[in-house]
Amino acid sequence: MRIKGAGAVANVGFVARKLGAALVRLVMLAVMLAAMTASAQDTQPDAPQQSTTQQSTTQQPTTQQPVSSTTASLVDKIQQITELAGQIETDLAQADTLMEQATVLESLPIDAATIESRIQQLTSDTVTLQQMAQTNEINDKVDNFCQALQQHNQTLTQAKTRYYQANDMLVSVNQLLDNPLNKNQLSVESLALHQRLIEQLPNTLTALETQLGAFQSQFARCQHASDVLTRWQQALSAALSRQQSPSGNDLNKRRYHETQAQYSAQAAALLEKLRQQNQSMTLTEIADLQGEIYQQSLLATLSEMDSQIADILTQEALMLSHRGNLSAQSLEQMSARLNEVNSAISALENLQKTLVQHAQQYSARSEIVGEDELISAALALRKRTIDYQLLQLTASAEALGQQVANKKQQSLLVQTDFYHPQTLRAAWQQVPSSLALIAFQVKISVQNLFKKMTENIAKTALLLLGLLVCLLIWIKLSQRLVWGASKTTLAKLTNIQSPNAQSTNAQSTNAQTANVQPQRGMIYLRDLHLIGVSLLIMGLVYGVRLLSPSSGIIYSLMMALIVVVAINALRRVEQRLSMVSRVQCRLRTAMLSLLLIIAVLLVLAKLSLAERWTVMLFERLFLLLLLVSMLIFKPSLHVYLRQLKTTLSERRYQLYRWLILGLPWLVIATCVVGLLGFGLLAWAVLIHMVAILGSLLLLLVGLAGINRLRKKMKLLSIKQFTYGAFIAQDIVSPIATLMKLVWFASVVWGLFAVMQWQADSLLINRMLTILNYPLVNLGDSPVTPLKILLLMLSFYVVVRVAKWFKTFSYHWLFIRIKDLGVRQSLAIFGQYFMVLVGLLIVLNTLGIDLTSLVVFAGALGVGIGLGLQDIAKNFISGIIILLERPMRTGDWVGVGTHEGIIKSIGMRAITMQTFDKQEVIIPNGDVISNSFTNWTHSDSITRTVLYVGASYRHSPDEVMALLNHVIDTNESILADPVPEVVMWEYADSAITYRLQYFIDLDKSPLWGTKTAVLREIWHQFKAHNIEIPYPQRDIHFRNLLAHKVLDEGGDK
Repeated sequence: MRIKGAGAVANVGFVARKLGAALVRLVMLAVMLAAMTASAQDTQPDAPQQSTTQQSTTQQPTTQQPVSSTTASLVDKIQQITELAGQIETDLAQADTLMEQATVLESLPIDAATIESRIQQLTSDTVTLQQMAQTNEINDKVDNFCQALQQHNQTLTQAKTRYYQANDMLVSVNQLLDNPLNKNQLSVESLALHQRLIEQLPNTLTALETQLGAFQSQFARCQHASDVLTRWQQALSAALSRQQSPSGNDLNKRRYHETQAQYSAQAAALLEKLRQQNQSMTLTEIADLQGEIYQQSLLATLSEMDSQIADILTQEALMLSHRGNLSAQSLEQMSARLNEVNSAISALENLQKTLVQHAQQYSARSEIVGEDELISAALALRKRTIDYQLLQLTASAEALGQQVANKKQQSLLVQTDFYHPQTLRAAWQQVPSSLALIAFQVKISVQNLFKKMTENIAKTALLLLGLLVCLLIWIKLSQRLVWGASKTTLAKLTNIQSPNAQSTNAQSTNAQTANVQPQRGMIYLRDLHLIGVSLLIMGLVYGVRLLSPSSGIIYSLMMALIVVVAINALRRVEQRLSMVSRVQCRLRTAMLSLLLIIAVLLVLAKLSLAERWTVMLFERLFLLLLLVSMLIFKPSLHVYLRQLKTTLSERRYQLYRWLILGLPWLVIATCVVGLLGFGLLAWAVLIHMVAILGSLLLLLVGLAGINRLRKKMKLLSIKQFTYGAFIAQDIVSPIATLMKLVWFASVVWGLFAVMQWQADSLLINRMLTILNYPLVNLGDSPVTPLKILLLMLSFYVVVRVAKWFKTFSYHWLFIRIKDLGVRQSLAIFGQYFMVLVGLLIVLNTLGIDLTSLVVFAGALGVGIGLGLQDIAKNFISGIIILLERPMRTGDWVGVGTHEGIIKSIGMRAITMQTFDKQEVIIPNGDVISNSFTNWTHSDSITRTVLYVGASYRHSPDEVMALLNHVIDTNESILADPVPEVVMWEYADSAITYRLQYFIDLDKSPLWGTKTAVLREIWHQFKAHNIEIPYPQRDIHFRNLLAHKVLDEGGDK
């Protein structure tokens, strides 16, 4: 506590000194900016005109700037707002014209109050064709009016969206015009137009809301009238159903919506007839009437599809007619047209899928009731139309996409001549005014932030409360992190035991380090607090919905503050590790600080719409400083590599080595390209590099965090739960893997979103062209490299999921099954089922027609019959083993010359571990086709038989009693079945006794029990002086040899 208090006091003094120095710098900067602003305002206007006149005689037209880029941008924005307002006024005028057509609702032949009685009168009245035609005409007018109301309602909704867009642009222009330097450069006409827009837009919003309310009211009234007329039309159609029949030429004679209405009315009339007369009809008549209803309904649906196709092609007609002069259009216009073509292709593809569904339904129906020529011709006509239009639009999209990609590539290779003396002079002359513009724009941004905060005090208060809570949590976590690291370091220093000769020096060194450690902790804590405050301000800007450029300016300043904290932290790390000298460390810090200042000025200049040449000057300065920084930092990268070599594996070290050493050279080459004039190319490479490296860093940090969380959760589950090991293996690890996949997909998606990589992007377009190249065709499905990659990835995921399901089902789903063999078999079958279902789903999802695999299945059958028969035999044998279960995992089995324990039963072979600790792989076919011995098939009880010999001179009763005593005293021998000791035979040199006993292999080892029994027999025999005789033989001599021996003995 004493150390922390002293550190806090020292830190307060340090912060006070730093704040004082920062205030002094801010005052000096304000004085310099005021001086530059005053000098810019005191300059006579004739001087720049004279210099411009002199420059006009030269051959550098690029330096002639009669109108500044800021003024041109503001004028363009005001012009865009004016165009948007004009479009809104046009939409409102068209809405007024459309509302005049509401008189059609006043001349209806029927209303909701009288329709019931009129329908009842139709049973006795005669319905004429003229009456039906008049009804159809009025219904068509009402339907057209309803459609017009609906379409123009969407138009007004879009106009409202354009209003909000114009309003946001107007707010942005107001922020820029708050700067007097920008306002003074605008002409009187532009300022008047701007003031007129300020007065006009609120009235436009009121008119839009009023018109939208009127449209909604009229649309509800029109819809009600249309429903009444449709019911009346259906009733009239039912009355005329016997006199009229649909003609096959109606599709070419009438408009699409009229044809659709007619078919729908006829289908409704036939359906009403079926409801009324179904009891008096025969089954044949009912089937025929249902066929007519299906025909009319399908033709109505196809007529609606024709209308949609016409709408799509009408929208694309303008683009297709201008296909020849696309090269004269800008990149933005070509990209917009490409998006329109892609949208049209998507719409046609959706219609094609709908048409295929109807064709499949019709095909299934025609197999039962026969074909309908009218429906067949209609379906074939739509199919040819959609296929042809898709072919045309696809070719147009490919050509347009290629032109867009070429246009982007050409724009990257445009070289800018910036180093002409007059251009450089103009850029340097514009720097003071640009700096003043940036300073004033920063001031306006802060004012706009406070203005936004005061617009809704309650919302701002809630937002600030939430952000402050987040800040307090950040501070608390920072304190725990910093002081926890400090305590860990002190504990390590305390546990160091120095030699006796250097104990005093070691203790003093530890004490000094212990004093320094809290000071470092306070510094790191201060840095984390600054980062937290920066994030709070950024969250506040986002929460109050501050518009650009004010939001971008504040974001840039806060990010710069975070980078300053990172630079200071890097400097402290280098000093503490003594990686570089103090002079080099200061040089690097100064270079990084200067680079950061230029980067901030560059971003603020672009956001503040500074002069073009000033922005280009800042860009060149940034590239130059970045190049110098890379040259300065490059030698020290070897020091970082030496630090990493001790903590990484060789493979990962080589990867980091190539990345760390190759990246500076790539940055240097990019800076050189940009300094040579290819600024767009250089910035594109740098932006892509920063985005990819940032995403890679974010990915690695996230994966490391997930791994750390996985370890903690595993330890927690093992400590807290009975089956903690299973939970850690079967639940925690898969969830961690899933989190890694989700994190990887999120980072990749974020990278694509930030970089705006779409199908029309240059890089993505090239990659998609290669990946979508058809290699072969399986039926109607082309096989592309993209599908192959997705299939491989999906197969890997399916196999991993199936493997996890096997383990999970064995440990959890089938935990109540006591028979481990049955549990193992069910788990393996579950794995096979998951793989099969997963592959079918993946193939169907990728669009591969499974019916086209019939030929492949036939070829596979021939291959099985010839070369793959052994593999098929082993696979089927494995299934038989899993079903019949003649052996299970853990059984003691003898197969051929091999004997051991079954470790696993696979799809092709079983794995046996012999008693010599050797693993033998035995094909499943050999196990099924040959006999084998399973010692533990039904149970784990096995018999052991021993033979022991005793001398003839010992009583058999005594020997058998000793042997029974040995068996009874051994705890491993089971009492049931009963062990037996019998006198087996009279051998040559001993009486042989036979012992048999039973043991449970799950509880007692076979060889260990046998050794214990034999050892105990030897000790008991020795204690009771029972002899285990050696083999004995009696020798008998023949008579001749015996007499000869006797004779020789007598002679002697």
